[in-house]
Amino acid sequence: MDRALPEQNDKLIGRKGKFISPHNRNNTSRNASSSRKSSTTSSSSMNDEEKEKAKKRLMRFGKPKTPSKQEYGLLSRGDDTRLRDNEQERTEFYSRILHEFVEFCSNTPPNSLKESLAKLVNDDECKEVDKEGVKNKDITMDSILLSLRKLREALLRNQPSKLHKKVFMFAIRISSVIGHYQSYIPSIKYLQRHRKELELSDQEFEEITIILILHLVHVNENISEAVRLFFKYIPQRKEILNILHSWIHKNYYQWIQIYNQQRNDYILAMMRLGYDKMIRYLIQGVTCSYFAMSKSNLEEGLLPDDLKFEVFVSKYHVNWKLDTNSQMVTIRERKKKTT
Repeated sequence: MDRALPEQNDKLIGRKGKFISPHNRNNTSRNASSSRKSSTTSSSSMNDEEKEKAKKRLMRFGKPKTPSKQEYGLLSRGDDTRLRDNEQERTEFYSRILHEFVEFCSNTPPNSLKESLAKLVNDDECKEVDKEGVKNKDITMDSILLSLRKLREALLRNQPSKLHKKVFMFAIRISSVIGHYQSYIPSIKYLQRHRKELELSDQEFEEITIILILHLVHVNENISEAVRLFFKYIPQRKEILNILHSWIHKNYYQWIQIYNQQRNDYILAMMRLGYDKMIRYLIQGVTCSYFAMSKSNLEEGLLPDDLKFEVFVSKYHVNWKLDTNSQMVTIRERKKKTT
């Protein structure tokens, strides 16, 4: 009897030395058991939750891995400084860009754009590039322009060199053909500033100046600056003056004739930037001047060679009506005389 007293006293007093009344003993025992189970479950749950949180923190704040040699970041975003600091990597990266460009052209369906782009690269420059490095890569014109931007940003932090001239001229030529002014305008500005250091030939300087002038006309409509640059740098290029003249006077006939006869890819590309606007001038002029015209005269004498009547009507929402029997186009109806 006496031996049981200590055990009973322990139950009465409890573990923390507090008195527990008899009617609360069972509840306390159940609560303790429940608490232990809850604690175990919570501990297990919290462990999983903490692991997940730790994983997310690591992904968010962990030190980023150094990009592979095949991947460079933009210097302007603080992503990567390797191209800025390493001349050999800049040279190798340029060779890889050239090879990607050749691959892109070879895998693009034949069209006038592909033909224009394919003329812009010298295959000899691609011989030493590691072709396996880009074999399985999805190559697009956007990815090529982005790579060129990364390289141009790195070159801006270094003294002008032969590589600068190659990269910036190449960037201008491919981006002007597709009308990507975000690439060719800053590249032209750089080459103009460093013309002497880079030893640009007269032909190269003339090429980039023409692109800039035609951009100012057809995109910005900054006629005064375009005319100023023309007479300062290329007053001998009469065909460029004719383009300026036809644009200033909204002479759609002359402008379209120049467009149809143009064989220079980058001049043609710059004129395409003003194509839609000049077609609208044509619509206004022809609508005011004619009641009707044969389809053949319209296509052969007025419209650009690459624009057929059906596409013209659909794209520009023109209400001109074609009589399929007579092949006459009614441009506007004659007003009936009232008696």
